Amino acid sequence: MDLRERPSADGKRHPWETVRSAFFSNKIVALANNQPVHVLDIGSGDCWFSEQLLPKLPKGSRITCADLNFTNEDMISAVPGINKVREIPQQLFDIVIMLDVLEHIEDDKTFLAHDVMPRLKPESKIVISVPAHPSLFTSHDVFLGHHRRYTKRQLLSTSETFFRTHEHGYLFTSLALVRLLQRLTVSSSEKSESGVGNWHAGALVTGLVTSALFIDSFISRVLNVLRVQIPGLTVWTICSSNQSVAPQ
Repeated sequence: MDLRERPSADGKRHPWETVRSAFFSNKIVALANNQPVHVLDIGSGDCWFSEQLLPKLPKGSRITCADLNFTNEDMISAVPGINKVREIPQQLFDIVIMLDVLEHIEDDKTFLAHDVMPRLKPESKIVISVPAHPSLFTSHDVFLGHHRRYTKRQLLSTSETFFRTHEHGYLFTSLALVRLLQRLTVSSSEKSESGVGNWHAGALVTGLVTSALFIDSFISRVLNVLRVQIPGLTVWTICSSNQSVAPQ
């Protein structure tokens, strides 16, 4: 979660975040291949995703969470096995995660060349997700500090400049329709914006929405195996480092 969307005091997580965490955690655990790994989580926000991921990884694994917006209090609070830094360390990592990060960066290719490529081993894996469909760009994206939303072709074109693609797909097909309806109906004068941290629904509604999104996620995985892709609100790719590409 972006730190500007930090959850309210009751600690409730948005169903979108819960399902996204499960989906990408499963992908990353598979990439670890039963071996301890050092993971770099770029733009980790409040580190909730990394805290959910670490216990699922092989024993001895570590996660470095890097976020420019960490407060001093954020830096003090720590979970064993998770290290928090503001600047990306000058070292190599087995897996690099960038979940909903590239859209916040004005020059995404320069960032990948200068800040990500030098942190990769020859066998490193990279996991990237971004918001999909430029046509769905709204004031909510502006509120979140997004420079863009991506088409699948744009994401793959950007990532394949530096990495070899192994897998890609969409997530949250049902939410793409919801966002489209919001895009068509929201008043241009509406100023109130909030992030996923402001989820206040009760247990019943939260459970129902979470179950629906888990079904959505399952269908997305099945369709991806069948090589059938229906556009969703998130587009993602899993890559490996491409040693033929030198950092620029």
